Amino acid sequence: MSIDPCSGGPAIFASALVGGIMSKFIPGAGLRLVFGVVGLLVAVNMAMPKNLVLSDHLPRSGWINRAIAAVIGFVSSLMGIGGGTLSVPTLSSFSFPVHRAVGTSSALGLLIALPAVAGFIWSGLEVAGRPPLSLGYVSLPAVAVIAPISFLFAPLGARLSHALNPRYLKLAFAFFLAITAGRMLLS
Repeated sequence: MSIDPCSGGPAIFASALVGGIMSKFIPGAGLRLVFGVVGLLVAVNMAMPKNLVLSDHLPRSGWINRAIAAVIGFVSSLMGIGGGTLSVPTLSSFSFPVHRAVGTSSALGLLIALPAVAGFIWSGLEVAGRPPLSLGYVSLPAVAVIAPISFLFAPLGARLSHALNPRYLKLAFAFFLAITAGRMLLS
């Protein structure tokens, strides 16, 4: 899984846009179900002492990389996440070291976030009952709070992830994801 423009980048970008647009046609309960089920599956995989390993290297075929990237972009967009939840365990299953997988997922997050946001804006433009100061399904006050905090703390998170024992990092990720997924399924 590479962000090389000739490999997975365009696929992840396009599929994230499609996912954002699909949010117009999938009810909220369906989106919560997608998040909850996928989140729990990923959490269980990450919590296992030994993760599922599909190969000792990334696929050599460009079309397989693009297909994997497209699934990650589409499902991440539907879940409303930047892609780390799916790209980290996917990369790990191809024997990518977890610290590098986390860094790679950060770059992939931008390729998912931009088109997904565009899709969510378009999908929610004519939806009644949105909160004030919303642009489609995007809350501008939430963006004003979350974006600068994320920008400020991302370097700290990256340093912290490299300083932690990989096993503890995976367990912390699995724990947080399981709680979030459980809440989605129970709401």
